[in-house]
Amino acid sequence: MEVRELKSRREALVEKMPKNSIAILSSANRNYRTRDVENPYRQDSDFLYMTGISEPNLINIVFAKEEKIYSVLFRNNTSGHEKIWDGTRPENSEILDTFGFSEIQSYDNYQEKILNYIIDKDSIYIESGLNAELDDFIYENISKSGKNNRKNCVFPKKIVALHSITQELRLIKSDYEIGLIKEA
Repeated sequence: MEVRELKSRREALVEKMPKNSIAILSSANRNYRTRDVENPYRQDSDFLYMTGISEPNLINIVFAKEEKIYSVLFRNNTSGHEKIWDGTRPENSEILDTFGFSEIQSYDNYQEKILNYIIDKDSIYIESGLNAELDDFIYENISKSGKNNRKNCVFPKKIVALHSITQELRLIKSDYEIGLIKEA
């Protein structure tokens, strides 16, 4: 996947959102047939379309600030245990260059960092149901935002289904996508 293509998709996403909004994309979870037998992994189509990455346990936030588009990925490097069972994955430095993210931060403490990104935003675009922990975190913080002890912080009041934009973006094919279709 070309970096230019991924960046243009993120730009199109931001253009479709109202000003001062943020999109939060979550990767699909692993799916287990039994406690120790995993089904083949299939990434969420919208996440794959926007990021180009097919890995579980990722969160990507996309937003504009001062006319610049930011795309922050929350991801951990491969642990020793994962290398044994799943094989090696690209390191964060490779992911940063290959997929055109603004920065990569640790997935382990994404909640506090995402909270800092959503403060003072007017709306959040998110696909509920992909990451129950993230959903609970977002809804809990927004519901108690009036009682939040952070001073001078305003939390978004509007939550919008992300697919309302991503499905529309995926309908119109870019020259890059048309080229892939022709090759197939």
